[in-house]
Amino acid sequence: MGIIVAGPGAALAFSSASGGKLYAFNNLDATTPVEVAASNPSRQRIRFHNPHASQNMLVYPQYKQNTGANVANAPTIAAPGGGFLIYGNGGTLEFTGGEIQGAWYALMESASNNGPCTVLDSNT
Repeated sequence: MGIIVAGPGAALAFSSASGGKLYAFNNLDATTPVEVAASNPSRQRIRFHNPHASQNMLVYPQYKQNTGANVANAPTIAAPGGGFLIYGNGGTLEFTGGEIQGAWYALMESASNNGPCTVLDSNT
């Protein structure tokens, strides 16, 4: 009898695990939030990286729980509560575990409309 050998995301993998998905953006500004990671019920880890040389970036989940229920989360650069600041020049922020499966959005510190963002979304 043969042995089945497979890794996460391999052709014979028998789970929802798919390794990492990399998303790249170069259009962030300070006024219009951009969805940088869609909702993913299998997500176990998400990493945000800010490669901009000097501008900070704000990332945040689509919903907050201030009232015990899902409420739209809409922080801004001027009022950043509900968001997580990632410093420019290579700042990175990673979340692991539960409660991170919803959509994530990002804003840049300046309205230049060319802010970069790199996201690694993993089911493992």
